[in-house]
Amino acid sequence: MVEEPKIESGKTLLDLMDKQKINPTVFLWILVPESDAWRLLISSKKYDRIKNTRQNYNDFINQFGEEKTVKDIGLSNITILHHDNDFLKLLRTMIKTSKQSKAGIRFKSNIINGIFIKDAYIYRLT
Repeated sequence: MVEEPKIESGKTLLDLMDKQKINPTVFLWILVPESDAWRLLISSKKYDRIKNTRQNYNDFINQFGEEKTVKDIGLSNITILHHDNDFLKLLRTMIKTSKQSKAGIRFKSNIINGIFIKDAYIYRLT
């Protein structure tokens, strides 16, 4: 049985990122069917400025890696994506939230343009 995503830890991290003026444009949990593991997807205009994914991830670790909530989530469960990522574009065709949203939208067992979304928990998707 697949564990639930760490919803409260995610909300705490989102609050922290907003306070640090990172203001993620995308912040959501997605269940990866192949591994039955949850991944926290984060996108921010700050991370769009740098096209090197590894550098974005290193910047995230330097800024938030020692935070208790990040340790609870696990760095290996966090993915930093550019705003124009194809998967994020696909999700935006179905759901959009406000820029300040912490909505908590459950998006389960849906197919978008032939792509199956087993489960997702969306705080923000702009």
